[in-house]
Amino acid sequence: MQVAAFLYDNAAARGRYAIFPAGGRPGASRGRPACRGFGLVGGGRHAYNPRPWGEYVFSVPDKFPWAGATGGLSASAVPNRTGCKQPAVATAPSQGGTPVTGTLNTYWSGEAVVAMAQSLIRVIVNPISGRGTDRRFLRDLEFHLRTRGYPVEIAHTTHAGHARELARSVPDNATAVVSIGGDGTHREVLSGLVGRPVPVCVVPSGTENVLARTFGLTGRLSEVLGLIQNGRRAELDVGTANGHPFIMFAGIGFDAAVAEAVHRKRRGRIWRHTYYVPIVRLWWRYTFPPLGVTVDGRRLVEDAGFVMVANTPQYADRVRFAPKAVADDGLLDVICFRTRTRWELLFHFLRTKLRNHLKDRRVIYAQGTRIEVDSNGSAVPVQADGDPILTTPVAFGVMPRAVRILVRPGRGA
Repeated sequence: MQVAAFLYDNAAARGRYAIFPAGGRPGASRGRPACRGFGLVGGGRHAYNPRPWGEYVFSVPDKFPWAGATGGLSASAVPNRTGCKQPAVATAPSQGGTPVTGTLNTYWSGEAVVAMAQSLIRVIVNPISGRGTDRRFLRDLEFHLRTRGYPVEIAHTTHAGHARELARSVPDNATAVVSIGGDGTHREVLSGLVGRPVPVCVVPSGTENVLARTFGLTGRLSEVLGLIQNGRRAELDVGTANGHPFIMFAGIGFDAAVAEAVHRKRRGRIWRHTYYVPIVRLWWRYTFPPLGVTVDGRRLVEDAGFVMVANTPQYADRVRFAPKAVADDGLLDVICFRTRTRWELLFHFLRTKLRNHLKDRRVIYAQGTRIEVDSNGSAVPVQADGDPILTTPVAFGVMPRAVRILVRPGRGA
């Protein structure tokens, strides 16, 4: 069987890796292709082959699957006329009758690092989000994933719903899907993987990045690589609004009207200041039609002016509408604000920002598995994870632990 053998200078201090020629020293090549041969690590010490091509023998540390296999690991380099981009080809013996394949990375530190052959990683990118246009990040991500033995596919979305389609077409044995975009992109990707074992690695690149902030994700390259290799698979509930899935929250009323106004005029990336003018205009004009809310068959309120349904506690601008919400408890949290005027709405917002809104008698908080919101015949807008999706009446449900995202070990859902 075959593995690819690469040699890199472990230039962690400079934040990158460089291929260097046999007999060279760290940083000598400045990233240029090594065309005179490969420097190889044997027995934990530096050992360079003066010949550009030939038979090489490696010893592998005990912690790797090849350790103890008879005959060690042999590799023969294969020349490439296009600048030595063709790696060496190595043959590994079977261990206990089981074929062993993977990628051998030998680092300047003298440690032979073996990464077993991995399953597909698909990177789904929203190109109109901030990092979606960061070609260097995408190039570095693909490079580091491939050197760790992962087949990588990078796909850019072209229209609404495309991220969901790309996620659905990923095979069940894929290692992960990397989602690069805002909360709307992450919602589409996760909704395409409902009930499937493939986890999602969230890379925040939107306006608010509420999902990433909820789980303490920064999107740095080192973090993404660490999550893919060692991250914990956190199972999350998925809420539904008339069958439309959402991961974090849904709003009925004022905030959905703002989202609708912003998305109606969207021509590219949405910035935070994009919301300022629609918020002010609607704050003066919105009429607050009364909303009725029923939770698990029990009528909760008849005259709410603004309603939030939450699966996770955080909202935009670091506001916590639903501080009791837990993403994997099989329940949705509903917060009903009895407000009839713009000044009452402003008062509720300020109290929510100060995190004492639940002490107000005009705020009703409940939890349940089925939540219904009606508006006496008028069509009130509904948003899910920041995207406008429909109008009332709307019925919310929950699919317990239906999707998986990668989080740091020890981090709760």
